[in-house]
Amino acid sequence: MMSIKGSSSRAYAWRLAAAVLTLLIFWAGASANDQIAYEKADDAASSEESSWNGYIYSKDADHIFQDETDDDGRWEICRLPPGTYKVCEVDQEGWVQTYPINESSGDPVCHVVEITNSSVSDIDFLNRGDYCLSGHKYWDKNKNGHRDPGEPFLKDWMIIVEGETNTWNQPTNEHGYWKICNLSQGTYSLSEKAPGGAIGWMASEKPPAKVTITNKSISGLDFGNYLILHDEPTQYEQFCESQLVEGTGYLDLGTSLMDKRLALDYNNRMFGDGYIGLESSQVYSQEPNRLIRPIPNSSDPNGTTLHKLNFFESRKFEYEGATPLAGKRSISSLEFYGGIGANALETFNVLRMEADQTTFLGHTSNSTIRRTLGLNAQSSFNGTLWTESSLHKIFYKDIRRSDLYSGEFEVQRELKFHESPSAMGSILNPCRGADC
Repeated sequence: MMSIKGSSSRAYAWRLAAAVLTLLIFWAGASANDQIAYEKADDAASSEESSWNGYIYSKDADHIFQDETDDDGRWEICRLPPGTYKVCEVDQEGWVQTYPINESSGDPVCHVVEITNSSVSDIDFLNRGDYCLSGHKYWDKNKNGHRDPGEPFLKDWMIIVEGETNTWNQPTNEHGYWKICNLSQGTYSLSEKAPGGAIGWMASEKPPAKVTITNKSISGLDFGNYLILHDEPTQYEQFCESQLVEGTGYLDLGTSLMDKRLALDYNNRMFGDGYIGLESSQVYSQEPNRLIRPIPNSSDPNGTTLHKLNFFESRKFEYEGATPLAGKRSISSLEFYGGIGANALETFNVLRMEADQTTFLGHTSNSTIRRTLGLNAQSSFNGTLWTESSLHKIFYKDIRRSDLYSGEFEVQRELKFHESPSAMGSILNPCRGADC
């Protein structure tokens, strides 16, 4: 007796486990009237979703052999007599066979194998995922987080799906509908873009930042937006600086920014003599709809959350040298100019340091984190690091926190100060009643 064997895998050489392969025997000299048919079994729905099932019948032959692929996508059927065999892969929802196929029509076909006096191997099949993500985009005029009768759909919004290696874009149609297919099993990130770069839209029901396809397509990814009235000034100022540096030698870098309208005071400086690799950017905008950035969030399972900000700094660097690198970074929301009275300060003097730091401020009413100051930092260093943060309200509140590390340390830190604004009551005029 002989055997035939092979494998079933996804396209791009990804392995596909638990596929059922069915072999059909055609004996030499079979009648031309012999009819061969193949379709899914009626009880396929009761089987595991990860396996493929089916049955095959022949008018004159009942010789049917089946095998499931193992975890590595391999299959093997033994003890076969010499003859001609038709080797087919049973369809499974969410997958498309890409090999073997009919070169003219592109339709999937079976292997035809002739066994004479030895076993046959490398009877392989290739598949690609054929799952879909879909949903609707609508104008949530009453801001309640779901579509009500009469609320219109939004057309031409770009839906962006990002996988590990590919990105798909699909605009919504006149019914606000979008659908992206030909996706394999895995995790995908979802985002959206307003048509023509329109501003003033706020998400009332966001799509999940990430979705995971396991064994079926995902629909109902609906999300709404509404127009907001905000205090965008007729004129507004912006500032942006970006750096990418690598080298050895003396360095002295500094940025200082003060904006009384935003109650913002920011300073950043460091200097040293050694090797440095630096990637940094500082951006500020009096109009936060122009400044949307991801903020690290340890409580968010996706790791970051997009926010409309008035100030954002991102800095990643590594340093090593015989001369210490000294630096200072501070940000304040100045209460005197209408801020929340929060301050955050960091100073360091290190011979070696690797750091990934983010600093941010939301101040105006149309910021998604209004009246919030925060920072995130991950550092590994040999030297001294000192941090101090505070929130002070004259006469009734004083919060302070400080840390000092000296030696070899790895430190991860997240800090946020937030004030929920409320309407002020009537203010007693100390000169009330005086003619002057």
